[in-house]
Amino acid sequence: MVIVGWNDNTAQVNSVTDSMGNVYRLAVGPTRIKQLSSGGPNQAQAIYYAKNIVAAGAGTNTVTVTFPAATLDSDIRILEYSGIDPANPFDGSLAFYDGGTLSSTGTLLTLSNMDLLVAANICQGACNGPGAGFTKRLLTSFGDIAEDRVVTAPGVYTATAPVPTAGGWVLQMVAFRAAGSFLSQPGTTPPTVTITAPGAGALLSGTATINVSASAASSGIASVQLQVDGVPFGTATTTSPYVFSVDTTKFANGTHSLTASAWDCGNNLGNASPVPVTFSNASPGNPVQSGVWSGTISLQLVSIHQALLPSGEVLIWDGQSYGPSAMVWNPMTNTRDFVEAPGNIFCTGLEQLADGRILIAGGHIVAHNGLPIANIFDPSTESWTVLPNMAYPRWYPTATTLPNGNVIVFSGETNCNECDEPIAEIYNLSTNSWSQLTNAPFKFPYYPEVYVLPDGRVLVPGTGEAPIASEVLDLNAQVWTGVGGSVVDGGSAAMYLPNEILKEGTSVDPDNPAQPSVATAYVLDMTQVSPTWRSVSSMAFARTYHNTTLLPDGTVLVTGGGTTTGATDTAHAVLPAEVWSPTTQTWTTLASMSAPRLYHSEALLLPDGRVLISGSGRYVDAPASTDQYSAEFFSPPYLFKGPRPTITSAPSQLSYGQNFTVQTPDAAQIATVSLIRYGAVTHCTNMGQRYLPLSFSAGTGSLTITAPVNANLAPPGNYLLFLVNANGVPSVAATVHF
Repeated sequence: MVIVGWNDNTAQVNSVTDSMGNVYRLAVGPTRIKQLSSGGPNQAQAIYYAKNIVAAGAGTNTVTVTFPAATLDSDIRILEYSGIDPANPFDGSLAFYDGGTLSSTGTLLTLSNMDLLVAANICQGACNGPGAGFTKRLLTSFGDIAEDRVVTAPGVYTATAPVPTAGGWVLQMVAFRAAGSFLSQPGTTPPTVTITAPGAGALLSGTATINVSASAASSGIASVQLQVDGVPFGTATTTSPYVFSVDTTKFANGTHSLTASAWDCGNNLGNASPVPVTFSNASPGNPVQSGVWSGTISLQLVSIHQALLPSGEVLIWDGQSYGPSAMVWNPMTNTRDFVEAPGNIFCTGLEQLADGRILIAGGHIVAHNGLPIANIFDPSTESWTVLPNMAYPRWYPTATTLPNGNVIVFSGETNCNECDEPIAEIYNLSTNSWSQLTNAPFKFPYYPEVYVLPDGRVLVPGTGEAPIASEVLDLNAQVWTGVGGSVVDGGSAAMYLPNEILKEGTSVDPDNPAQPSVATAYVLDMTQVSPTWRSVSSMAFARTYHNTTLLPDGTVLVTGGGTTTGATDTAHAVLPAEVWSPTTQTWTTLASMSAPRLYHSEALLLPDGRVLISGSGRYVDAPASTDQYSAEFFSPPYLFKGPRPTITSAPSQLSYGQNFTVQTPDAAQIATVSLIRYGAVTHCTNMGQRYLPLSFSAGTGSLTITAPVNANLAPPGNYLLFLVNANGVPSVAATVHF
């Protein structure tokens, strides 16, 4: 094993070789953390291994680690083990980074009856010994440890290492199978879950503590999630004891039901029996009117880009020189995998491809200087593919899937402020190549809002940086045409129905001096003979840097932003959410979030109907008090209006125009059926979402639903299928794919 640590957040390891000719593989990493506000160096670490090695015997084997350029404080630890499976030794790995006085990896599931666990850290403060259960093998002059232990049963294991001086750290662990060991797959018995306190009938007020016990017969417990009235409250906890704090003042007074779910490491799910309790507060909430916010959850990074994945997990990555720092996070189970990107993918365009993978176009050098790179993330393997470069560097471009499955990329700065690239490029999925629309140049400010219309044309109704005259592109003729009439502003937008666009608030270049935001909102109907922007009721709050999210009941949620255009003006952050009704074209103010969400924030609809809000900050390439290393969940009012309809089965693959059947015991109560395309969002621009109401008829225990007639309405990719009952309550979505 070769453990490579270094104090440079941008450097990569070129190669690991040795004089005996052994072939080294990457086991985990590189995992990075930049200096925390307490100061200290940037840090990164990766672990490599060579199996069934040619040993040097009594001689010398020289290991060489190369970097593409000089790096700071490289700290190399080399370990050699015997008794490991020579053919298939690798049994898993994980990594974690954070700050504080105890570095910890979180939990790793092993599947062999005997494993060697090797852990190593790099930290700002010197480590002074191994964690519980581990033996120190090396402690370098920099204070970085290598430690190990042997475990004799499959299960869940955690590595720790104390760090006496609080500061940033990276800790990684790799599991290797012993020679002659055998795999022991987890069984299928679900975990046993019980709410141990409070008891049935308890009277709760203020912030209540909920205790849950969970155990699994076939493997360890991975995570435990609490629900209030059937709605997940925040995210799961992954460490025992399983304790939750619930602010009961967010809910109405009266009887409520507490339940809990637990997942073991074989992904078996167990559910606790409901515990009825009573909430009693002098100033109770009213979730039916205002919804409920979860409070903040630590993410370990500043979330600047997010894309929904078919598993319900979310691909997230950071910004500035942290741009390669990416992870896959499960919002339900609160488990995460770090998936370091092959380049700096900060300030990129992102969109799901027709096959469900995520395309990321562009990249970051420094402010206003883009990269021509493009990458694809495959969620099924959590791996990256480096694509051919685009013709032009792009910083803040927008990526949009076209009806034929290709992806068009607009705008993005090249190498200076306002040097926006006028030539759009199209990625061809089948040929893995780029082409340029040289006959249709058009210069848009960065992060244009882009929508494919039902007639196949491409509409740009606005941009994140500045107000513009709206334009529509005929891709076949490669001709742009102005639409919308006079220029109206809108910092965020959504196509809330086919052909109908809402935009609201202020667009801004965050480098400009701060000014007051606006609350105005406008709609554009592209079915008109001469489409013209029309003013609708203004929001209750003026907003810049807000996010617009389509909801399964057809309404439009607006979250975050500030009443000034100051990118980090947290004193003027808007905490209450608002929802817009296309029917009444009016706004309703909802409950308030916990953290300010300004520049570099996102909002993403989840399959369970909640909305994930995260990010804000990372305005400069240095730690700042305005950086938000957190997420929070919003449960809209519709989740508190009664029981949810259920989908018992739905087809995963659809054809355009087909009638398909969805099984549901609630068929007679269904009022609407909708599709919402998987979201891919950054900088208040959701490049994926679109809402499609579907016609249907109800039968006994089933619905017959008609799919969109063509790919102009539903470009290829994954969609969330929601059933909404007469009370406006949505089902948990089923994923369907065109």
